Amino acid sequence: MKKSVIIALVILFGLIAYFAVRMGLRGDDGDTGQVIGKQTVLELEAGQNTDLPRVVVETVSAEPHPVFLTLKGRTEPNRMVTVRAATTGTVVGAPDLEGKFVRKGALLCRLDVEARQARIDEAEARLNAEQVDFDAAQTLVEKGWAAQTRANAAKAARDAAQASVNAARVELERTRLTAPFAGVFETRLAEAGDFLSPGSPCGVVAELDPIRVVAEVTEDYATALTTGAPVHANVLSAGSVEGTISYVARTADENTRTFKVEAVIDNTDGRISAGLTSDLRIKLGETEATKISPAMLTLHDDGRLGIRHITGDDMVTFTEVSVIDDATDGIWITGLPARATVISVGQDYIKDGIQVELVSATDGAP
Repeated sequence: MKKSVIIALVILFGLIAYFAVRMGLRGDDGDTGQVIGKQTVLELEAGQNTDLPRVVVETVSAEPHPVFLTLKGRTEPNRMVTVRAATTGTVVGAPDLEGKFVRKGALLCRLDVEARQARIDEAEARLNAEQVDFDAAQTLVEKGWAAQTRANAAKAARDAAQASVNAARVELERTRLTAPFAGVFETRLAEAGDFLSPGSPCGVVAELDPIRVVAEVTEDYATALTTGAPVHANVLSAGSVEGTISYVARTADENTRTFKVEAVIDNTDGRISAGLTSDLRIKLGETEATKISPAMLTLHDDGRLGIRHITGDDMVTFTEVSVIDDATDGIWITGLPARATVISVGQDYIKDGIQVELVSATDGAP
């Protein structure tokens, strides 16, 4: 046999022997690790104190805390009116007031007077003549030279003339379309030269002081709200403001099955515009709640939000909780016992129903 063949066979048998020894050693290690793993699981399930998982805990207590209802809403004008013409005429005056604040009675549109002033002059002249006739008839009646019926007829004619004067003056006043209340002249709808008939719009006036915040509430809370109750509103771009509930609907919306809620907010300085997003925060009462760090919250395998805390014999249990309020240094929750030892570090790596070794939060993390 050639020398090269012998060398190749020796190397082959050497490699086979090497891999056989390695496979045997790996099998022993795997069996040993599996036994150790099973033994550790059995010790934990049996509640033995050997190599227990360590968790950091702290004790928390419940205390009375106000319950708030937070609603998403928007700001709206307290009133919005379209000023319309009550007579016919051509617009001859349209002050540049669009988007500006106007006082009650401010001129928004002025119509052509035409012959209206002449009608007033004519009616007043007739009134003067009827007044003279009435005075003369009254004098004759007093002297016994005429019957009382003549004075009564003269009085009726004078009163009719007075009514004509009043009607002519009203007709003239209708040529001035004015703001019905103080507010913002939001939109101009008639310009100089437009012909208006009764009912034609001149413009839109919006009252923004006070301003309203409108929101929707579910049927669970609709009966708990009352008019006059204080509210806190956080208005986009305007900050935090206070107000009161002015209206709670007693009929649900047919589409959403929610109830309309309105709150009035002082807006003397005019810094709040209509149409802004706003949060309404309404106090409903008080309940026992616990303040914790948000980091203590965890999710159960089924998706429920809760807290893992310690029961007797240092066993871990999960309790579902509800977040009712937040603060700068934590959150307020309900659902925990009045006094509980909660896991502050390690809650995401611990299963329910196992025994753990406790380390106080004041002693530091394990």
